Amino acid sequence: MNITFKFNFMSYKHYFSPKHKPEITQAITITEPAIIFRLNKTYSTNLSQQEIYDITRSDWILGHRREKAEYGFAAFKGVVLQVYRIDRWDFSGKVTDVGRQRWFFEGKVATEMQDYINGNISHYFKKGDRSPTKYLNC
Repeated sequence: MNITFKFNFMSYKHYFSPKHKPEITQAITITEPAIIFRLNKTYSTNLSQQEIYDITRSDWILGHRREKAEYGFAAFKGVVLQVYRIDRWDFSGKVTDVGRQRWFFEGKVATEMQDYINGNISHYFKKGDRSPTKYLNC
């Protein structure tokens, strides 16, 4: 059974507080064509919504499957922070030393997907999985 702690996004900085006893909820299932972007190395509780969007959309090494994704899920430690509707992909102009291109998306907050916020998606990543992205249904 996959569980997570449900919390209000704005109070996330109190998530690890010993006094805070969050409600335990079930894991969610994403059925839409999407990419999960793990922000574990870049997310901070003092980021604005615009800053979260900017780090979610930027400079990812992705293959052609990115074109099938309709949504981008911003996640931190297995919890959905925000969901964006992907309108289009653009080449960032950056290439890795092995020739792989980096991409970014243009999009906006997916108002129809807000039920996913605070959902547990940690079950989509196996222990030791180092990739910061995960394709789902595309």
